Amino acid sequence: MTTNASELHGKKCLLVWPMSVPNVVQSLFTTVFKDISGMINYTYKVLTKTDTFRMIIPLNCLEDLYNDPVYQFPQVVHIDVICDNINDLRQIEPNFKSENERVKFYTVNDLLKLWKIVKHDKSIALSNSFDRSVKNGIISMINDYISAKQPDTFLRRFQIRKQLASTSLHGLPVENLIDFAPYFICSSCQLVYQQGYQFECGHQHCQICVNIQKG
Repeated sequence: MTTNASELHGKKCLLVWPMSVPNVVQSLFTTVFKDISGMINYTYKVLTKTDTFRMIIPLNCLEDLYNDPVYQFPQVVHIDVICDNINDLRQIEPNFKSENERVKFYTVNDLLKLWKIVKHDKSIALSNSFDRSVKNGIISMINDYISAKQPDTFLRRFQIRKQLASTSLHGLPVENLIDFAPYFICSSCQLVYQQGYQFECGHQHCQICVNIQKG
């Protein structure tokens, strides 16, 4: 990956993104990388005392960055971490808040908010048409990222259902199901509920079916 002379000093905004990034969005960043190792190697290569770095990375890259000395460099003044969803953000954010104020967490839907930060960081003044193109490019990135994650989510839920189907927590697979009153039947798995959970509407579900739906 080539580096311009103007990129060797000053503010550098680096992005790790596992998917295709539209050219109009790439132009906002000093360099865009497919993986965290590329970003780390680049930082070692171009680092000077007068540099400042803003790093934008997906959550699954945070551990590798955290375990590398580059994480401790004072020149790395901002680390923006993109989480898949708000639940991931709430789970991980408290562990870093007290430790390192440079690390901020966002969901993938906050990429447009980050664009405004990057724009301000680089003092970019853009025409309205180019501004719209950037926003459309970022929206495209968000949609592609979410679409790519959905099969993984479905597979994970399918595997959970498969695992739980054989546990004693699932509904009871009785042979004479027709003899049971309807209010004993879980509307999710259509079996006699076990460890029942009652909703405000009065319907009963297996606790494990409720957990799957929440997941």
